[in-house]
Formats: sequence, C-alpha cells, structure tokens
Amino acid sequence: MSPQKAVRDGTHRTVPPEETLRRVAPHLQRIGITRIADITGLDHIGIPVWQACRPMSTTLSVSQGKGLTDALAKASAVMESIELWHAESAPAGVRSDTAEGLRLTYDPARLPLAYGSLLTARTRLDWVPAEPVLPGDGRPRWVPYEVVRLDGTVRDRWAVPLFRPSTNGLAGGNTLEEALLHGLLEVAERDALASGGERVPILPGSVGGYPGELVRRFADARVSLRIEDVGNAYGLPCFKVLILSHDFPVVFRGSGCHLDSDVALSRALTEAAQSRLTAIAGARDDLPASVYTSARISHAGIDARAARWAQAAQTPYTRRDESGASLRADIDVVATRLRARTRSEPLYVDHTRPDLGIPVIHVVVPGTARKEH
Repeated sequence: MSPQKAVRDGTHRTVPPEETLRRVAPHLQRIGITRIADITGLDHIGIPVWQACRPMSTTLSVSQGKGLTDALAKASAVMESIELWHAESAPAGVRSDTAEGLRLTYDPARLPLAYGSLLTARTRLDWVPAEPVLPGDGRPRWVPYEVVRLDGTVRDRWAVPLFRPSTNGLAGGNTLEEALLHGLLEVAERDALASGGERVPILPGSVGGYPGELVRRFADARVSLRIEDVGNAYGLPCFKVLILSHDFPVVFRGSGCHLDSDVALSRALTEAAQSRLTAIAGARDDLPASVYTSARISHAGIDARAARWAQAAQTPYTRRDESGASLRADIDVVATRLRARTRSEPLYVDHTRPDLGIPVIHVVVPGTARKEH
C-alpha cells in the first residue's frame, strides 16, 4: 500500500520535515555535511532559505534549500546535499556492452547528448540497471552510467564526452514514492520550460492561500514580480517566476511543477527567492560572475520593466488540484503523461544505499529536454 500524505502545504510528503531531519541526522558525518546554515536573514524578503555545506564534494560543496518554513528549507538543503553525495558515489557500471547488444527499450540518442557526441548504436558503454516507473514486461532495463554518475573532478586522461549528465531527475525522499514523484515532476518541469509553450502572465494580487502569503512578502520587500503560467503538453500546473528590485538590479528566476497548482507556484516563488539569496551569499560553487557584472539595470529601467510586468498580468490565478491521497496515484498520473508525450517509458536508477536507507533515485525519461535557468 502506498503511504498517505501527511504534509500538503508547499510540498507533498509522508512525514513532517522535522521527522525527515531526525532520520537523516545520524548519517550527516559520513556523507560529509559539516555545516547547515540559515541564510534567510541576508535578504529582507523573509522567505526561508538554508545551506548545507559538504567540503569534499566532487560536484557542489554548497547545496541550497527553500520552503514555506525553516524546517522545510533546512530539510530541502540537507536532502539536496545527500542526493548529490549518492550520485557522486554511484557504483560503477555493472555491464559493458553496446545499445545493439542490450536490445534496449529506447534509443539512447534520445538522452541528453554532449555537444558533438559521437554516440552510435555500436558504441561500447558502461551500463547500470534501471527500473520502469510504470509496470513493465519483466525485461531488464539499462541506462548509461555516464548519464547518472555526477563527478566534476579533472581526470588525468582524455575521453570523448557522449552525454550531458545533470541533476535533472535526481531526487530523494522519506520513501521511494516521494523520491520518484519529485524526480518525475522535475523532469516534466524542465521539459515544459524547454518546449516553448504559451506563457500566460498571472495577476499576483489574485493569488491566495499560502502562495499568496509568499507573493505578499515580495510586495512588502518592494520586489517586482512576474508570474507566468507555462502551458505544456502534460497538462500539469507549471509556473515560472521572475523577480527584480532596485536593491539588487538583476532578474532572478524560479520555476515549479506539480499536480497541485498551489504547490507548483510556491516552489517557483521560493526558488526565485533562493536564487537571489544564492547570489547575495556568494558561496555556491557554480555561481557565475555574470550575476554581479550584469547588475547594471538603471532605476528607470527597473521601473519600466516592473510596469510592463504589471500591465501584462491580467489573468487571475485559479487553483487546479489533480493530486491524489497517495503518492503512488500521483506517480502513475505524471509517469503516464510523460510516456504519452515522449513515447518512452520513464525509468529510474536506484542510488539508495542499504546501509543508510535514505531513498535516492535518478529518473531518466528519453525524449525530454531540460531548460537551464
């Protein structure tokens, strides 16, 4: 039986974030997390943002988390760091073969390829076993090791890159179902943003509930806000948020996707606040210098852009909620829509370590794209 949801505000989880933190606390030293910090007060918006620091990381040593409450933001930061640790230390591929030899259920050329990739059906690769998200036919599934292993270290040998590994679809949770739903929604979100669907500007003042409280915090901080309802082939609530203010003249972005539009919008709003705080804190490894060098929008330019945003936002926000009582029901809906859109079955690689027991997976859906912020 799929676990029922205990938390539904801002996210759908089986246990409160305080319980999540209690469960993972004994493993933080082994994972290498040395510091968990509340950086909310570095900005004046007041939306909770936390950091988790893992100095020996081979990808990002600083992970960020955001949420409606401090507990949600803290758990988000810690879980992101835990997810990365699992992906960095993923066991090596267990089989060396070609796509032709494995008789895959999909074309690996539909995975994110590196620029100028020389991949062919006869290229010998290392593969890791994968599982279908929806019920399958019992045949083994395989995913290239290079797609799900994350490692930013410099090697002492040259190799032709074939794929573009990323964190897209990498997710953890209190249960396997939590991790799967999060991973599936992230893949759908980034594909929706990359697909260029219609963007409908939403009137910020029409947003109610807990997303409305987040909107009010931006308004009280005199931060201009643009909310876009992103049309997509999945029929899922998906939003993109842009923010801009005189005190930090850079446009920051956030996005979110969920079966419950309140959750999707709150994710987009909190991610925009997190993006801004990331630049203010200046500690994240992948922060480009352009964030600071591009901070040259004039006061008049900011006011003009804010006016255009306000003028365009004529559509009132209407909540849509197709989420079910169980995570499994939501997984089936999202995975079925991904399969219909891509004509490929959603797969996942299980990174969970039995000795830790923290569910971490990497969802892979051939045929989807990803849009970087």
